[in-house]
Amino acid sequence: MVQGFIGGSARAAIYVRVSTIAQEENYSLPMQLEKCRAYAAEHGMTIVIELQDVESGATKDRPGLLRLRELIRAGALDTVIVYALDRLTRNLAHMLLLRDELKKHHVELHYCTRGQAATTPIGELFENIEASFGEFERLRIAERLQDGKHKKISGSDQTPGRALCAYGAAPFGYRFEGTKRARRLVVVPEEAAIVAQLFHWLVVDGLSTGACTDRLTALGIATPRDRGRPIVVTPKKNDAKRRRQRRPGEWNNSSVVKILRNRIYVGLVDHYKVRRAGKSTIATPRAQEDWVTVQAPELAIVDRALWDRAQARLDAGQLTSIRNAKHFYLLGQHVTCTCGYSCYGKCRGQGLARYYQCGGRQKKAAVRCDRPSVRADALEIAVWDWLYAELTPEKIQQGLETQRASDQDRRSAIAGEIATLETQRAESEQRRVRAIMAFEAGALTIDELRERKAIHDAALRSIDAELARLDAQLHEAAAAHDQAAGLLAYATVLHDELPHLTDDRKRQLLYDVQLTVMLETDDDGGRWASVTCLIASDRIPITNTANTSYSAHARPG
Repeated sequence: MVQGFIGGSARAAIYVRVSTIAQEENYSLPMQLEKCRAYAAEHGMTIVIELQDVESGATKDRPGLLRLRELIRAGALDTVIVYALDRLTRNLAHMLLLRDELKKHHVELHYCTRGQAATTPIGELFENIEASFGEFERLRIAERLQDGKHKKISGSDQTPGRALCAYGAAPFGYRFEGTKRARRLVVVPEEAAIVAQLFHWLVVDGLSTGACTDRLTALGIATPRDRGRPIVVTPKKNDAKRRRQRRPGEWNNSSVVKILRNRIYVGLVDHYKVRRAGKSTIATPRAQEDWVTVQAPELAIVDRALWDRAQARLDAGQLTSIRNAKHFYLLGQHVTCTCGYSCYGKCRGQGLARYYQCGGRQKKAAVRCDRPSVRADALEIAVWDWLYAELTPEKIQQGLETQRASDQDRRSAIAGEIATLETQRAESEQRRVRAIMAFEAGALTIDELRERKAIHDAALRSIDAELARLDAQLHEAAAAHDQAAGLLAYATVLHDELPHLTDDRKRQLLYDVQLTVMLETDDDGGRWASVTCLIASDRIPITNTANTSYSAHARPG
């Protein structure tokens, strides 16, 4: 973001966007900026701010666009300049919202490719057509990518069952039948019953994954790898020569977690979960939206509600567990650096002093960070003392009142967008009816009617999709309010126990209050922590002269 001074007759903001970092590093952003600056100079506009995003045009929750809308609502702009409409948005419903916002605050929209946006009904109709094509092209690109992946998975001859062969070995609960292209997965009833029982133990009986593992071993149930070769196990890290074969029915925790995390047990077979560069054997996980999922309801063993509850249980356990750490870090998974990287625990020196170090200090980091590490005990004492002072019934009540006001503003903003879209929907319906009446009166040909109808239908679909998304956001805002209110009762009971909580209870508390800590460095080299939780936020100083005898994070004193 580049800022300038405010002056001249027309205060202009430039907004540019690309979808990927690859585009950003190529020519698109500099080219757009160059064209927009030239347009502003040609028309005597004063550029007061330049904003950019490297995100999809399908969403309106982009940092640059959000800042642009804030400036529009604040009356700080007269003009917005973009290179083309598809750089502003590739969603017709979002374009209708932005157009209404610009009109309401008397801000002009200019395109480098064709000048000022039209404000006449026919001009807006053609703009709707362009926005519809932009959204259509975005959906076509996504559809072509997905179709190509599905065809590759399914095989060129579309042989039934080919899409389900995503595994070198059949997952526990299944076996392969057939050969080559006819090979497919089928359920093994005996193993399926064990899978269902495992989910029941975790969700209904409340067992941990470790307890589930011990119970399977005690029952002598064959493991997934008992089907083939014996497994060699090294009993001790420093005793590699003394090896033994794992006995049949001896389960390990990773096998249990793998079963509980696999979506095949609800009838979903996932492909393209990892990517490999060239012939590399190193697999990098893909984002879930990039997976290709094949529906296979005949393979479902547990219902989706039970599976979802199991995932929530596993997620909570993963956040609060400390069993895999050599040293305990109270703020693990809660600390980030201002450079954007997460901070991780690291021990140094003969005394094994604990630190939180920025991930950007690692050699493999794409952008190196030179900020120094922070003593773990110093940071943990400062954050825990702050949290202890904030988690009082009085402070929480104050925080809830502030949050209620913020939530009300958010709900009002969402409700305003819903009202705008409902008005746009009614107008689109009226235009659709008028087009039919014009055809009946002989003013439009059948081809023109079809073209108008396709445009209005596309607008209605886009608006309906956005209305559904906004309605879901309203429900989320209501749920967040209920969650914050529940925290008051929770903290009232817990406050007197805070100094005596175990490590696990402390970690669970940090998870419950949604604690985040961002490490900052001031101009004098001082370290600060910006701390935020559900009901409060603050900026607290951190000293690296920590009490090294402090352990287990009991509150001092």
